[in-house]
Amino acid sequence: MKKRYSNETGNITFRLKTSNSLKSTIILGTYLFKDYQINFSTGLKVLPHHWDNTLKIITSGADKKEMNQKLDKFKTAIINYHTLFNQEYNRIPTKEELKTIVTNAKNGKELSTVNNNKKSFDDVFQELITHIRLKTQLALSSGLYVFKLT
Repeated sequence: MKKRYSNETGNITFRLKTSNSLKSTIILGTYLFKDYQINFSTGLKVLPHHWDNTLKIITSGADKKEMNQKLDKFKTAIINYHTLFNQEYNRIPTKEELKTIVTNAKNGKELSTVNNNKKSFDDVFQELITHIRLKTQLALSSGLYVFKLT
């Protein structure tokens, strides 16, 4: 049974790229986790006067409900992907891995593209135990190791 290293996740906030624009502007997101800050573009645009900077939602416009739902989906997906990372890798992600988590969540990609070349402590420990058992078996079978009961 694997223990989870951490069940912590971060916070997501949204802001406008250009809050004083007369034209539609991009909604940017920031994922904050521990000392890491991952910025990303949602790809969504809104007129600044349709944006509530306190609530971080779109307050008017023909497609406000749909766009607010997309913002909520970004939040949910990023948190879910981070939670899956915690369960799968049993450690706190690096900044690069957090970037991958955010990008994959935003694009709906599988978690499997996260940096897999780092082993968990449990993986390294199991390899060490296997190595020690193999060395012990070789020593016993070669006659170099003598076991005495006292």
